[in-house]
Amino acid sequence: MPALSSRVIVEFCKLCDWAHQVWLNHRELFDDNPRAAELQKSMGGDALARLNTISHEYTLLQIAKLHDRAVVAGEVTLGVEYVVKYGGWDQPTQAKINDLAAQT
Repeated sequence: MPALSSRVIVEFCKLCDWAHQVWLNHRELFDDNPRAAELQKSMGGDALARLNTISHEYTLLQIAKLHDRAVVAGEVTLGVEYVVKYGGWDQPTQAKINDLAAQT
């Protein structure tokens, strides 16, 4: 049985979901937008280019935060390493989690 409380699990899932949502939002607005070329040539093209960079960097920041060490400067961070290290998983589950964590 996991040692993480249901509140911690919910908060971790919220962080993962948020990172996924901002990535999807960026893709929809900029990467997969069929009107992207047209919008880049419009009056707001420069502003959209800046917004593209901001959105891209914010998305990467959210993903990077999930990959922070479990403890940074004496403070606990809620990310993949924390869940892997302190989850209290049984041996088979821990082995699967370690394999998944090695892929990140």
